[in-house]
Amino acid sequence: MSPQTPGLDIQPEDVKNRRRIGTLGKHGVYHITCKGGYNLIMTGGQGAGIPKSGVLAAGPHPAVARFVAQKSFPELRITELTKSWADLPREEMQAMLPEARRLSAALWAAEE
Repeated sequence: MSPQTPGLDIQPEDVKNRRRIGTLGKHGVYHITCKGGYNLIMTGGQGAGIPKSGVLAAGPHPAVARFVAQKSFPELRITELTKSWADLPREEMQAMLPEARRLSAALWAAEE
């Protein structure tokens, strides 16, 4: 799995951290943190309803990216919880959500 995504130019050297956080069907789901602080939720699997790039969501904060991924892919099971869920005040989360949803939708549309 590589975060090579239409509309994004993220190279392996741009990735700060990658860890498995759950599953989507039988496929692993990963949280990719870029050096600039950008967050991607991705899967290496292919299947019905999974974007070709594997990008399930993107966002400026891990909690926002995970939230968008879970709302967009209800069958997504996140098994790894992090402190970031509690750290983000509700007002900030609400302020970031529209942009994260637009960005995620734009990434999916770029694949078509």
